[in-house]
Amino acid sequence: MKNVLVTGGAGYIGSHIVKKLLDEGYNVIVFDNISTGFMNNIDKRSKLVQGDLLDKSDLELLFRHYEIDTVFHEAALKSIEDSMKDPRSYYETNVIGTLNLLGAMVEHNVENVIFSSTATSYGNREDIGVLHEELELQPFNVYGHTKVIMEGILTWYSKIYNIKYIIFRYFNVAGVGFPEFKFNEGEKNLIPIVIRNYLENKVIKVFGDDYNTKDGTCIRDYIHIEDVARAHVLAGEKIDNLFNKVYNIGTGTGNSVFEVITEFEKIIGQPVQKEIVERREGDTAVLVCSTEKAERELAFRAEYTLCDMLSSTYENIKRNRDV
Repeated sequence: MKNVLVTGGAGYIGSHIVKKLLDEGYNVIVFDNISTGFMNNIDKRSKLVQGDLLDKSDLELLFRHYEIDTVFHEAALKSIEDSMKDPRSYYETNVIGTLNLLGAMVEHNVENVIFSSTATSYGNREDIGVLHEELELQPFNVYGHTKVIMEGILTWYSKIYNIKYIIFRYFNVAGVGFPEFKFNEGEKNLIPIVIRNYLENKVIKVFGDDYNTKDGTCIRDYIHIEDVARAHVLAGEKIDNLFNKVYNIGTGTGNSVFEVITEFEKIIGQPVQKEIVERREGDTAVLVCSTEKAERELAFRAEYTLCDMLSSTYENIKRNRDV
């Protein structure tokens, strides 16, 4: 049975990956500083090591104590908006932190890493339509740029140190996969914001309705967290033979901000309060991916719907409010 490491395993995506890997029979070690995640998000079947990617001694103790086969690297700062306000923190955590992790892997002969990248690395490509993995990366926010830097570093670490990697460019991950999960109150993704504002009787802010899209609002490719976690299990199974690859992880279908809100209104059976405000710096008009490569090589295809994502998030946030 393989020992696998999940960095950021107390966070949103990381905690769901941890659970899925455990369900598939892996021994899972979680490495997290619990700065934005929650202890209750960590499956009790895993082993928790509290530490920080920016502290090399924490990583040294981790890799010295555990024999690790594969690293699932999820720990990162991920807010586009915040990255434009505090770029230094993003470069330190996402770039230097990942370099420290790769250094520990090289030192302890750990070859396999599945790296979480982002759709925002493509930039604003309204003229192209669906985004495929061979496109030139053109990020125009700091968060996306940190991920592009690390993708480049991974290619060189592969050539020089024989690191084998799979890079997942996530599109908009949404939904909840287990009842114990708790969102961070500062969560800045659209779906939890829409739901939390509705429950708190607050107006939902729509950042711009003058984009070159079908209804003027931003379009995103929303994918359920359970689908994302399943993609990681597939990657862990196949990385020994299918490595140094980049895959989009999405559905291939885009939904606008207005469409997401309308779908939620169907679930609750009533309209919500919304207000159009100015665009946010760093937002792109359309991010929808081609899923052909992941389907062909990983045998991965998303199974859940936008309604599934909204419903599971709604039930989760309501449950945690009542606790």
